[in-house]
Amino acid sequence: MVGASDFGTDGVRGLVGKGPITSVVFFQIGCAVSRIYQNKEITHVKPLILVAHDGRDSFNELGGALLAGLETPYAQVQNMGLLPTPVLAYLTKKQQAVCGIMVTASHNDARYNGLKFFQASGEKWTKKNIDRLLQEIKPINQAGSNQYLPSSPDKNLDFAYRIYLNHIKTAIEDLPKLQRKLKIIIDCANGAAAQLGPWIYESVGFEVLVIHNNPDGHNINHKSGSLHTAVLQEYVVANNADVGIAFDGDGDRLVLVDETGELLDGDNILHILAESGLNKGHTGVVSTIMSNTALTNKLSELGIKHAKVTVGDKHVYKKLKTEGWTLGGEPSGHIIILPHNQSGDGILAGLITILCAFNHTKNLSTWRNKMPKYPRVLLNLPLFLDQESQIAFERYLPTIQKKFDGAIQIDSRRSGTEPIYRVALEAKEREVLDLVQTLIEKKHQTLLA
Repeated sequence: MVGASDFGTDGVRGLVGKGPITSVVFFQIGCAVSRIYQNKEITHVKPLILVAHDGRDSFNELGGALLAGLETPYAQVQNMGLLPTPVLAYLTKKQQAVCGIMVTASHNDARYNGLKFFQASGEKWTKKNIDRLLQEIKPINQAGSNQYLPSSPDKNLDFAYRIYLNHIKTAIEDLPKLQRKLKIIIDCANGAAAQLGPWIYESVGFEVLVIHNNPDGHNINHKSGSLHTAVLQEYVVANNADVGIAFDGDGDRLVLVDETGELLDGDNILHILAESGLNKGHTGVVSTIMSNTALTNKLSELGIKHAKVTVGDKHVYKKLKTEGWTLGGEPSGHIIILPHNQSGDGILAGLITILCAFNHTKNLSTWRNKMPKYPRVLLNLPLFLDQESQIAFERYLPTIQKKFDGAIQIDSRRSGTEPIYRVALEAKEREVLDLVQTLIEKKHQTLLA
């Protein structure tokens, strides 16, 4: 069975074969989703449910189980095949589906898989949706339910590609055209954007070189993509490219690399979009508690308010709607640009950012230098097996921050996607940052012993 605790920052996610990431649970979820949306009284209008995946080999069994559970006489289910998450989100709205389900573990490696859910509006499921799902999940007899045949896509990918390309062209039609043809290197993370991402950028006029675009079911995010950019950084410099762009496995986040090989994350992207005029006429930008203080200071200089929310692009979107603003995102690279996307879209956000950036400067490094960041480090520490040690460690962190009396900022949380505890450290002085990092890591090791 699956419970509320299995739903993290962004849907359900975990190691394949453990916890909720089994064919039995995926079949249960499929049955539950079908029950939620079925309408037995109106048999001639079957609600449409779309399913897509990011290319992991485990989709064969897990996705087959999900699709088998979804199949009822009262719902129409379409397997869209290998597609980025933001494309599924857009198609869910465009095709008037009642629900979109993405089989993905996002930036995690192929040992993981999971599910992301979208409403008819293209927005991610809320807690209310998840609670309803949990109410509908019923136990099943596991005998004979462990093996499911994979389903071939019901639609040709060209169909989805061209609908999404039209969406992209509409989103950029009012932006100024570039004065020269840029050379771009795209790192596709061996994931869902491996074909579509380069095709989109070529279609709108860029010279494109591609790396990590051969998904084999097992290499997704392996030493590639938005979390592993070393190869991309080298390629950009070696090929005299104007910019590099890296997606993650399901294509909903991005980071950029400038012509010198240096990285620009989501904070840099929000700065570019805000200062270049995309946010003109609006008063604020939303990011998360993981953002660098340099972003707050830069936005303040520009006369733009800055609101921070908890981690997760669905929280960013909720705050944008509340405030009536249009631009938000996370340092990890989930960027929301209303009205074009209600959750992260690496392909769209990357394209708009590049157009905005190069319409104001000749190179990307100028933007990076305009917002020098405070030294910052993110520690990913394994969760303790016993809650007593975990709680003791979590209580230790505020004492360290108090000890250094404002010289260090510590933000921490339990990951919603992995069994780790994330600790973000930021300081004006590198020496302070290094010292606090050493103290925290030593305390963690002591409690583990």
